Amino acid sequence: MKKKRVTTKALACVVLTMLTGALTAAPTKSFKSENSVGLDNEEVKFQFDLKKGMYSLTNEKNRAIKIENASFYIDEGTARWSSIKSSFSLAGVEDINDQLGVGKKLTIKKSQTGYRPIQYFTVSIYNDQPFVVFGFEIENNQKFPMKIREIYPMFKGELAFGKDLKDVKTLNGDGGRSRTEIKKGLNRSGQNNFLLTGKLNDKRVSIVAGGLSYVDYIKQYVLTDKEISLYPKGHSMRPYPVVYYRNRDAGAAPWNLKGKAKTPSMSLMITDPVGKLVKPNRIYVSKDFYYVDIVTADPYKNLELYAQNMAKKTNAKPNIYNFPTVCGWLTSHGGFGTGNVKVNYSDGMAEESQKAKESGFLKYSRVAYRIEPDAYCYGSHGNTQQGWWDDEHWAKYRTLREKLNTFKKFGDELAKTNGIMFTYIQAGMPSNDFAIAHPEWMLNNNIDYLHLPHMHHQTFVRYDYTDKQFQDHTLNAWIKLRRAGLKGIKFDYPESAWVTEGGFDDKDATTTSAYRKVFELCREGLGKGAFIHERLMGESEVPHTDATIGVADMQRVWSDSSHFEPEMASRIGLRWYKTGTAMNYYPDGKSLYDGKTKKPLSTIDRRTFLTLVYVVSGRLELGTSFREMTPEMLYDLSRMYPIYKWKGARPVDMLSGNYRDPKVYSFEVAKDSRHIITLVNNDKKNAKEVSVALSADMADAGGLNLPKDGQYHIFDFWAQKYLGKKGGAEVFSQKLQAGEAKIYAVQKASIVPQVLSTNRHLMQGYYEVQDVLCQNNKLSAVAKVIGGETMKIYIALNGKKVTNVGGKNVSIETSVAGDIAVIKIDSVENTDIAWSLTFE
Repeated sequence: MKKKRVTTKALACVVLTMLTGALTAAPTKSFKSENSVGLDNEEVKFQFDLKKGMYSLTNEKNRAIKIENASFYIDEGTARWSSIKSSFSLAGVEDINDQLGVGKKLTIKKSQTGYRPIQYFTVSIYNDQPFVVFGFEIENNQKFPMKIREIYPMFKGELAFGKDLKDVKTLNGDGGRSRTEIKKGLNRSGQNNFLLTGKLNDKRVSIVAGGLSYVDYIKQYVLTDKEISLYPKGHSMRPYPVVYYRNRDAGAAPWNLKGKAKTPSMSLMITDPVGKLVKPNRIYVSKDFYYVDIVTADPYKNLELYAQNMAKKTNAKPNIYNFPTVCGWLTSHGGFGTGNVKVNYSDGMAEESQKAKESGFLKYSRVAYRIEPDAYCYGSHGNTQQGWWDDEHWAKYRTLREKLNTFKKFGDELAKTNGIMFTYIQAGMPSNDFAIAHPEWMLNNNIDYLHLPHMHHQTFVRYDYTDKQFQDHTLNAWIKLRRAGLKGIKFDYPESAWVTEGGFDDKDATTTSAYRKVFELCREGLGKGAFIHERLMGESEVPHTDATIGVADMQRVWSDSSHFEPEMASRIGLRWYKTGTAMNYYPDGKSLYDGKTKKPLSTIDRRTFLTLVYVVSGRLELGTSFREMTPEMLYDLSRMYPIYKWKGARPVDMLSGNYRDPKVYSFEVAKDSRHIITLVNNDKKNAKEVSVALSADMADAGGLNLPKDGQYHIFDFWAQKYLGKKGGAEVFSQKLQAGEAKIYAVQKASIVPQVLSTNRHLMQGYYEVQDVLCQNNKLSAVAKVIGGETMKIYIALNGKKVTNVGGKNVSIETSVAGDIAVIKIDSVENTDIAWSLTFE
């Protein structure tokens, strides 16, 4: 059935759009002349030349920023045929009102001769917004079905200003284990999204482009100063489509680049190895969109706006892991911790939950416990738990044991300590006996290669997640686990579910949609509140895609490990804009013991990794049993929890430093007045001075953008030490030991007393001191006090004298350090205690 189109008989030069009856500041206008059509909202302008079949994007606030002579292509194949002719026309303009706001969508129709389909290029611009959204539709007007694999919403868009851009840097947006890093120069290709930024006439310029939604396709890009061709090199008879995923880090298509171009360009691709089936006389309206912002000059704000809009479009609301997770496999493995405690089974982990309770840690946070049923093919002729996903097989391979021989019994036992039950599956690695029992649930309904020995994660027989009966089986398994009390799942080897060769029972499925189905079934079965973890390592040349955004909660960025190193932080820290907004990231589990020496980590090393995991990730997976934790370990661990309203801290110096790993992170608590900053010495061998300028521009000089005329109190959390005041024009500098990270509160000084820090939490008052009010010479607040622990709240008196302190079990010590006082509060049990301080 064909889709009915909205057409316009007459387009006015100015069209005003009303939003809830009120005129917006920059309504989107549509316009038309003899050979061109477009949209404009006074922020960004799109103009399409119907004669040339090319378009431009213009930054209306700085018209020097312009992308010109960009083309739109769909499935151009491997060679140009002179017999194919193209023509372009306006298909329509319509009002839109969706997750991103109110605006207009313009549709360009591309008609071609021969056996080519009719192609529609859609462009949406929203009122008072700086970005453009590209989409596409396909009308199959032929008598045969088509599979659409490659869509270029922008090909060879010329960056007219590119030759004059100075201090050019890019940031890639690859997911999973891929390295995330700033690089100098314009040349860059990769997955998902990118940032391009630099200086034009001494003014900051930034471009962000990336996938806005993921349904049937993944997203790629290339920025280059070379000539680029649509077609592969040479005249080889290699199969179509091109094998995309050869470079593990970049993960991008093998763009045909040659020689220096007159003008740098950017190209955006929407692609899938199998492609979307469009049957004869049908219109496929794609739900995959590409986002471009050439207006927002601040690179931090540009990336953050992109992630916020992606979250809106995909309905992404990643669940926050507001608790540590004990990993049974990591804790039991001698290569990653002590290996002294074997808990990777039901009864062992239930005992671990009792040890957590006995340690006293549950006063601070709940704990999740993950058992990993990770039997592999090598020792059992390929038979494992996988695919069966039932208590019988989990017990057979010793994941469920002794008393707790069902997940329901295991979950009930954990519930006695308020524990959270997690487990693990291998995404696309069926047990041989399961495949024999259900060959019709495998790709191509075929198990002809089952007899071949293979690497555990590279099986020759795989599930078909598009098969309706297998979907029912899988969904039923998740529902049973939810009823048993399961709250979280780790998908190991998800690459095994990325199928590039097809063989799907559902002929409408793409590689991307089939991969997403793995996680969609899990989400449906376990529910919205479940914690879904994608261990995307990019193995087997699988792209580091954002395809699961809106379904999964977490991606891992590192191979199996229990140590910590700088690049772990930077891989996550340089994705701060997505963190907590569209996706969460973590660096694999961490042990409080050295995996080689089996000795406890030093205080510096322990506090460093706890600080950085909190600051960039917010998710801690433990490879240490609670029964092995000293009081010092438990105290430091408890400073992380709870994880409150998580968002990523900005990597302040990512553009200003000539190094790969950021040294300064900042969490802005209150604009222009309060930051929680982290300084990092990434040198593992030498002590070094690490600095940040308080008022310098963040993008240009790696500063905090604080007002220059202010005075700022600074407090060292781990040292529990007041470091004095700094003027806004000054630089804050600290000498850190080799590999050390420390966290500080930076608070603009007031004329009245104010809360500066605490001893309770790394965020130093953000969570544990609420309802702060200062009026009529009285400072008051509510403290969230832990039973049995004296809470200290550090107050900057700002020249005032304390006359009284009020509250149950509240005392005060003045003149702790200069103008600093400390309020002390005790309680037998966890409670909220109101306190006050009067002054003159």
